[in-house]
Amino acid sequence: MDLERRLVAIGLPLMVAGCSTTPLVGDAGLVQPFSNERQTTLLPHDPPLTAAYQRRFKRLTFVGIEHTTNPQSASFAAIEKAFDTLQPRAVIVEGFATLWGPSPSFLLKSLDKPWEQRNSYERGEAFHAVTLAAGRQVPFWGGEPTDSELVDRLLAMGSASADVFAALMFGPLNQDWRSGAFLAPTGPDFEVSYARWAADIEQAFANPPPTDLASFQAWYLARFGKPIEADPEWATRGGPDGDSISERIGGQSNLLRDRHLFELMLKLTNERERVLTVFGSSHLANQWDALKASFGAPILR
Repeated sequence: MDLERRLVAIGLPLMVAGCSTTPLVGDAGLVQPFSNERQTTLLPHDPPLTAAYQRRFKRLTFVGIEHTTNPQSASFAAIEKAFDTLQPRAVIVEGFATLWGPSPSFLLKSLDKPWEQRNSYERGEAFHAVTLAAGRQVPFWGGEPTDSELVDRLLAMGSASADVFAALMFGPLNQDWRSGAFLAPTGPDFEVSYARWAADIEQAFANPPPTDLASFQAWYLARFGKPIEADPEWATRGGPDGDSISERIGGQSNLLRDRHLFELMLKLTNERERVLTVFGSSHLANQWDALKASFGAPILR
């Protein structure tokens, strides 16, 4: 009997270790393009929405948030709860490239910035996750491909460089507008925001198109039949669901980003076993089929 107990005592940890090291596998081809129908069908309520996945000892929690710069928001609170519940060993956040490596130093340097000196990203929910990860000494990664990777793939799909540049400008401009950096797409504040993001995105092109504001305004007028400052729907023009050229490119870009994110989540979950992802809720719906195939159905809250 004593021998049997000793064998069980030795064998059980070996069995557990063996299960723990079985790698997760997945198919990024199961990641779906954005559609409003998927959002309403798959997500049971408005964001924030937390989906907790587990396969054996590997756990992934995906907090699908509403983009916000309000520290009192439900999205900020959902991120905090996920940290407390999961105790992650790795964190993935929206808004910067995986290629920059774990816990990029330039983001760590921004942690001590006073609120009034922070840009729109540093006030947002993704940076809140960065702050919590750094405070707990948990490494964090960006969940994005580089801009150059995106541009190269989009150009290879046949899009013109001027269309790709303009389509990629809508996201950061929309982010600045929602954060209050400018109130309308005209005037000095808008010009400052435009110049900053145009200089950043231009670097992603080996042969960039004209990127000055006048060229962007002329492109907008040609594509949408009205000046950007006279279009109340300007902020939706780069969305991933629509028929305009910028919306089609936005949809292609979104799918490329989501497939990159899926592969990163599997990689880090295999390596670190407890991973927290903080992205916009639409990305959770896009990932739904792929994550379910790898982990099984999530627990939702």
